[in-house]
Amino acid sequence: QDRFAKLEESIRKNAMLREAREVEAWIQDSEAVVTCQEVGDDMDHVEGLQKQYDDFRKDMLAQEVRIAELEKLCHQLREEDDVTGGKEDAKFLAQQKKVEEILSCVKGQFLETEKKAQERKKALESAEEIHKFNQETEDTKAWMTEKSLMMSQLDLGNDLASVQALQRKHE
Repeated sequence: QDRFAKLEESIRKNAMLREAREVEAWIQDSEAVVTCQEVGDDMDHVEGLQKQYDDFRKDMLAQEVRIAELEKLCHQLREEDDVTGGKEDAKFLAQQKKVEEILSCVKGQFLETEKKAQERKKALESAEEIHKFNQETEDTKAWMTEKSLMMSQLDLGNDLASVQALQRKHE
């Protein structure tokens, strides 16, 4: 029975290690997204990049849940060790310590990725503001050109009806 319990605990610790390594691999893969300096050439490009970022954030929330589950499992394993009075052999204690170290490392990497993700979000928001400003500027320039052409016409009207028609057109 004691041997079975040790085997079961070892399986759980190994599963936890595997899960922690998967999260760690995801963090490393996500590095490309959060360190990307591209902010888009126009509004459509920025919107596409923001969509990619939003998808990344959804994945990040899922990873955050996985980390919370890992912390919970690690805490449970530590409590079970405390209940047994720490009677585990050196191999199990070393394995527990390794699990806690990897979890601590993953949490640190995740926090760093979170910080980089916030910086990426700010860069995309700034790029969006710039492209909106540029678009509004272009629209205003086009409107001014149109109005300038209308104003440059020397047609002042030949009679009362044509003058009233021109007034309505300019309003």
